[in-house]
Amino acid sequence: MYFAVGSLALPAAALTWAENWNFTGASQGMSLPLAAVPGPQGVYYLAAAVTLAVTAVAWALTRTRAGVRLMAIRDDEDAAAGLGVNPRTARVLAMAVSGAFTGLLGGVVALNQVIVTPDNVFGFDWTVAMLVMTIVGGIGTVVGPLAGAFVVYYLIQQQLLNYPALSGVLLIAVVRFTRNGVWGALCSLPGGQSDCGGMTRSPYDRKRHRCQNRQQRSTS
Repeated sequence: MYFAVGSLALPAAALTWAENWNFTGASQGMSLPLAAVPGPQGVYYLAAAVTLAVTAVAWALTRTRAGVRLMAIRDDEDAAAGLGVNPRTARVLAMAVSGAFTGLLGGVVALNQVIVTPDNVFGFDWTVAMLVMTIVGGIGTVVGPLAGAFVVYYLIQQQLLNYPALSGVLLIAVVRFTRNGVWGALCSLPGGQSDCGGMTRSPYDRKRHRCQNRQQRSTS
């Protein structure tokens, strides 16, 4: 909980710092040289390439020892520490990887906006949007955040741009009735695969799920 609160407070502190630092243009921000900025099509292909790279790294990470350590800490930090996993090292790795890709995507956003100001870089909306998209899509999955971004941004915000109250109700309904996120709900439909081709659960999660099922059958 303290980590989550700190994550929300950090952009506010960075916003105040950027607004008073002359090197970044203070509250006026900075303008990128138009000659060095690619056109809309170039920015689109760059964003698509970064998205594919981030998804591939996230998928590969769940199949490495470092990823297994992260998932073990997620499930039970005390038990993971008892087995020799260093929670601090694992958290630093997670922050380094996520921070690197967030900064890379921030560069793409800067190219798209051309003018970079503290408000549109460290605004609170960015943090809230990322959290909401991840929760709606499905926490702990690779494709979940992508599905959440599509649902939240395109299906709700853009299609219901003139109905903010209705979009809020739909968001609450999605979170309330799809506990595993939109992607998890789609994979749980009759005839669907429980792991959606391995993109919902990692090998570690699938093995843990099988062990839980065996324990339930043995006790019943």
